Amino acid sequence: MWFPGEDLIKTMWVSLTDKGVGSLLTPWQLRRTSRAQIESKREEILQVAQAEKDALDIRAGKKKLAQVGGELLLVDHQAEVIGDRIEPTLSGAEMVNAAVAASATRAVLDEVNVAKAILHAEDILKTDESPAPSAQIDADWLRDWRDAAARVSSDEMQSLWGRILAEEVKSPGNCSLRALNFVRCLSKEEAQKIEKVAPYVFDQTMILKYGSLAQTNHPLHAVEFMEMQEMGLVSSVDSMGFTGQYPSVSKEQYLRAFFCNGWALVVRDADPTKNLQVDYYRVTPLGKQIFTLSNSRPNVEYMRELGRHWASLGFTVSVAEAVPMEGHAGAFRFVNEQTV
Repeated sequence: MWFPGEDLIKTMWVSLTDKGVGSLLTPWQLRRTSRAQIESKREEILQVAQAEKDALDIRAGKKKLAQVGGELLLVDHQAEVIGDRIEPTLSGAEMVNAAVAASATRAVLDEVNVAKAILHAEDILKTDESPAPSAQIDADWLRDWRDAAARVSSDEMQSLWGRILAEEVKSPGNCSLRALNFVRCLSKEEAQKIEKVAPYVFDQTMILKYGSLAQTNHPLHAVEFMEMQEMGLVSSVDSMGFTGQYPSVSKEQYLRAFFCNGWALVVRDADPTKNLQVDYYRVTPLGKQIFTLSNSRPNVEYMRELGRHWASLGFTVSVAEAVPMEGHAGAFRFVNEQTV
């Protein structure tokens, strides 16, 4: 294999090619079988950048499309085609069908936006060692994804749509059409607010609260959490949340871990019959899908603060990086573990 995520990227392109998505990149994808990957990647990026520049020149009135000798060429705005020759003219702009030109420009820019999102997905998948699924992406889902990705031009939002595609490639059906529609209607500012809350989401199902995060005058609690509730991503914020009792997952000792974006709070005690009381806000099913898309790092200092509180209750608590165990789905090993 050339790189860890090669099988995932191949799986992605099988779905994209089959559904006719990403046509701007398809010629370069096919060439990868016979050319160095780094050279092909460079040509992809240059082609996308040139297509975007040409489309913007047409929109700005600097260039236009003209039929010359059976070929469709991009020519200067002040040019007229006479026979098979291009002659300069001051009235060239009036000869271009404005509606057709605008439609063609929009179509090219749409393809550019989709191509950029796909390239973001490739960058994510190329280092992912997850096994490639046997199922392909649903055609309806991919059509909606393509239409949504075509409408965003900021790199930040294109990166988000790339992450959505990458997650769907790894696990088809992981992102519902409802979640897709939610992200489609999301503004850049709302996406940034979600990224701000994501470092506090544990096990993809709850936001553990303690200390500063439990204070009603805490800025994150008072503003972003309430907005997450209004968006339908979090519940119970206005009712002060839930309290749960968490038993051990081991019969030999008390052992419980709470995971957050590649990190874990690990709680231990010699007595396996103990229960850990946890205060939290519930993450809704939609919220679980949306927060999974975040690539933000957890707030490790807050994890330590929460861990010190649990330690005051008699538990031994540590913060560690959680690394998936190869060949054991859902199992992790803890590295760089530090007791709080």
